[in-house]
Amino acid sequence: TVSLRIGDFSISVADTLQMPIWRDLITENIDGEELALTQTGDGFSYGALQWQRWQELDGIAAEGKERPLSVERYLWRVVADERGEVFEPVTSEAVLHPGDRVRVQLVVRTDRDMEYVWLKDLHSAAFDAPLLSSGFRYEDCPHYRAVRDEAVSYFFEELPKGKHTFEYTMFVTQSGTFSDGYAEVKSIYNPEFSGHSAAKGKVKIEKRQ
Repeated sequence: TVSLRIGDFSISVADTLQMPIWRDLITENIDGEELALTQTGDGFSYGALQWQRWQELDGIAAEGKERPLSVERYLWRVVADERGEVFEPVTSEAVLHPGDRVRVQLVVRTDRDMEYVWLKDLHSAAFDAPLLSSGFRYEDCPHYRAVRDEAVSYFFEELPKGKHTFEYTMFVTQSGTFSDGYAEVKSIYNPEFSGHSAAKGKVKIEKRQ
């Protein structure tokens, strides 16, 4: 029998040839609690423990900058003037308008060559990318780009060591106050290699006067 205890919460699973996948919802706060895993009987056991928690989107902080794999996300408003295209950073104080063009810039860093990596950018519900299409791309390093209503994903069979930058353009489609998105990157088969950017708060969009 294998027993797991986290604070006052505990479970036990009897020995079987193939342990079933076990899931439960722990509603208590278990920050700082001690985790204990014990086994009785002969033989050995193995498995994995994953802790997930729900959090408001606006409160997500960047994570993974000191890890082998990380991502940073930048949002720019594209303005055309006599100098050509000018990129203005979109901050929490910035006000956008329907029809504005915005550029998303994703900067991925890895300290080693990696395989089978997934980069996902969740963008604001007020943005749309009508000019994007799914398919294989070859800028920076070869990848497959998958475009959906709520996110744009990049799939890499190989991601070389170093810094990689990926960009795409969206348009503001409606007015209001919306949560900004964030980007996450992870190794598909080794999820301990992962990181995500911060969610920078609200995006304010007002109709033009």
